[in-house]
Amino acid sequence: MIKLAIVDDHKLLRKGIIELFNEEEHIMINMEASNGNELLELLEEKERQEFPDVVLLDIKMPVLNGIETLKILTSKFKSIRVIMLSMFDDTPFMIQAMKNGAKGFLLKNASPKELIEAVKTVYEKDVYINEELSQSLLQNIRNTKVRKVEVPERELQFSKMEELVLEFICQGLTNHQIAEKIFKSVRTVEGYRQKLLVRTKSSNTASLVAWAFRSGFVE
Repeated sequence: MIKLAIVDDHKLLRKGIIELFNEEEHIMINMEASNGNELLELLEEKERQEFPDVVLLDIKMPVLNGIETLKILTSKFKSIRVIMLSMFDDTPFMIQAMKNGAKGFLLKNASPKELIEAVKTVYEKDVYINEELSQSLLQNIRNTKVRKVEVPERELQFSKMEELVLEFICQGLTNHQIAEKIFKSVRTVEGYRQKLLVRTKSSNTASLVAWAFRSGFVE
């Protein structure tokens, strides 16, 4: 059972999302809040086993906004995975959220099916960004003029398979999709992804993608 928290200052939207997930057999709403401060207060009152597995967190809220809440969650409540919600395709906010540990990013006009898929994917596979937002993120990185990262030459000596996996990651493919393309197991792909994160000193997939474009590794 996936324990889910909903944090959004729009009560009507929050209640609608709760009703949607109440229909799901394997997802349970165990917490709701109207802002980040309220969520943190609820978490402080709970035992660790009562923490939500996944939080749907609105970016723009009063009292304590989504980005500031995210920073606190990723530092104090590391077991909780966060999916950011936004009214608009705001790429700078998306990049900022991913750099601060968000596991996914969704627009509020997402279909109920996608909302459910995102929660399940983040819980099971750790990261979710749909294809549309992934392309927006990559286009933004391509268009941003950033000083080329100075990386020791030895760290750029990737194997052919590592290069291929990195290219697919930059295209926004999931581990399962990459596994199908390179005819390897999902566990093997996960190993490649982790190795790439370590060697490029990237904290998460978003920063790995940013590294690839800034360094000129992917055009």
